[in-house]
Amino acid sequence: PYLNTAYAKVTLYLTQHMVSDGYDVVVLPFAGMVQGGLSKEVLGVEVLPGIRNVGDIGYWFAKRQCDLAVVLKDPYAIQGVGAQPMFWLAYFPLSEEPVPKDWWSDLYSAVGLAMPSMWGISMVKKYTGYSGRIFYVPHGVDTSIYMPLDEPKEMLRRLLGFTKSDVVIGLVAMNRARKVIPNQLEAVKIFAENNRDLRVGLYLHTTPTTCLLYTSD
Repeated sequence: PYLNTAYAKVTLYLTQHMVSDGYDVVVLPFAGMVQGGLSKEVLGVEVLPGIRNVGDIGYWFAKRQCDLAVVLKDPYAIQGVGAQPMFWLAYFPLSEEPVPKDWWSDLYSAVGLAMPSMWGISMVKKYTGYSGRIFYVPHGVDTSIYMPLDEPKEMLRRLLGFTKSDVVIGLVAMNRARKVIPNQLEAVKIFAENNRDLRVGLYLHTTPTTCLLYTSD
């Protein structure tokens, strides 16, 4: 019911790990405190008001006398972050090739670049002039915290309504336009048509008001 975006999940895990390592952490949420449930009760740390513009990052960095800012966001949403007066680490996801200029143009001032995929790291090395330190920080769910497969798969299928499906495909995409959901649905359709001996189930987790269940005949 909360933490319903990938960014919120990563924020939760990064916060927990940094606190366990002895750091004092404050969180400045891009989506505000309502979307994603980024509250002090959930994160266990101070949560600042949601960001209005990129200048808020440098403002709160100075006001809270921070030593390091970890900026977790798509670069197109925070253009100009490189000019902010702060010591910062970029945690930038990448999902396209070639790498667009506005993706890495702000990295000149970052002390390092953290990425959730080895593919993304290879694209950075291939297409950009970034020469700083790059860290691999996986994006996936920490299985020591959340272990969904402790229960039998049959039970999970029954809870989701897929008892008659041979294959279940799950898609998680809160931003419908940017995640090109129609293209993904077309891919599932092609898979089902090319595997007519299988009963294909589709679970689509998107906005809180929409949930699509699909099962092929």
